[in-house]
Amino acid sequence: MIPIRASTIPFWADCPRRAAAKQWPDLLRDLGYTLKTTLPSIGGAVGTGVHAAGKYFFETKNTSGVLPPVSHGEQMAIESVELETMNGATYDTTTENQDTAKKQTVALTRVFYSEVASKYIFSDLEVARSGVIPGDVKITGHSDYENVEELDDLKTGAHAQNCSGQLGTYSLLRVSEGKSRPVRLNQFHLPRTSLKKPVPSVKVIPYDVKQAEITAWQIINHMAWARKAFDKSKEPWAFLANPMSMMCSEKYCPAYGTEWCREGK
Repeated sequence: MIPIRASTIPFWADCPRRAAAKQWPDLLRDLGYTLKTTLPSIGGAVGTGVHAAGKYFFETKNTSGVLPPVSHGEQMAIESVELETMNGATYDTTTENQDTAKKQTVALTRVFYSEVASKYIFSDLEVARSGVIPGDVKITGHSDYENVEELDDLKTGAHAQNCSGQLGTYSLLRVSEGKSRPVRLNQFHLPRTSLKKPVPSVKVIPYDVKQAEITAWQIINHMAWARKAFDKSKEPWAFLANPMSMMCSEKYCPAYGTEWCREGK
């Protein structure tokens, strides 16, 4: 069975070699390849904190009919950041330390509270699904927010990045369970910004449902084809490498400079 996570799909076209190293690390290690251990990115830790608060807001709203105090979600978000970074993190110029990360997470949580949690109704939160397609391929995904008509995903990266394939995968998995195809797929983009700047409003980025599903299906098939080619050849070039990727560095890629991928170095 070839496992493919929906969260890996948006990164495949950027660099299949890096995506393969993150998707199937145990396979590569079993074959004798040594991958580097990368610390969690601080951007990811901030995003996880806002997600934790968002889930809490909607769960409480669904149960009691009213939103809890925003401060309760802020505390959950802070605790999440502390947990995510307890063994270290990769910081950057926007978030230089844990204290800054916690303050940014609180600021983002407040905007999410006023512009998303107070305005939207989602009956299903962080829905985990899986499905098997021909070729012995198992797809797994974990959507953020859903209702009968809508399926949305929260992103807190500094810049909005296309997640069409990821949302398309969530939609396909939902339909595979016999549930209704979403009428709308949206990305809630709430960017992590310097504390010197005000936090922007949430940007709702819509995706065409049919196009997102086509994107997902095509990338999944490319991934499965490359993985099967690698299973036969054991040759890293079964996965193309992209040394021009912005993430081709020791900081972001566990394969950088290793025998598995010598292209970047």
